Amino acid sequence: MYTKRIKIQTSDPSRNFSFLANEIIKALKEAPAKDVQITDTRITFSTGVSGSVLIWWSTLAPITRGEIQIDAEDHCIRYSLSFSQTLIIVSLMVAAMGIAMIAAGAPVPYSCFLLPFMWLWLVGMNLIIGIARYRNFIKRAIGHAGFALS
Repeated sequence: MYTKRIKIQTSDPSRNFSFLANEIIKALKEAPAKDVQITDTRITFSTGVSGSVLIWWSTLAPITRGEIQIDAEDHCIRYSLSFSQTLIIVSLMVAAMGIAMIAAGAPVPYSCFLLPFMWLWLVGMNLIIGIARYRNFIKRAIGHAGFALS
């Protein structure tokens, strides 16, 4: 689970935190997120298998589910993201590649070196890109709601 905290301030006094929550929900639905729910100041969402696998260019592609907490007293947003689906899919892909390599006669020491490297590369790059894209996604929603980063 990846967690981040962003300090915000209002750049438009007519805007309040409920407007910010609505703007985030609107952006999530356009992303497209599934099962978007709001409870008080907490927004949760999931992406589903089709959202991650078939629409790989989507902002939410590597994310399985997330939670956004809007804290009006502390003037911040906290969000948590889960990438469990990405970990499972990459693990299955690397396992299939390993089986194919061994079946093709690749030396076992070579496979033992290459497969973990492939797994780390695929998972690492998906996490880095996913986190950066989601951070920009949240910043855009904050800006559209009339807030700015502190």
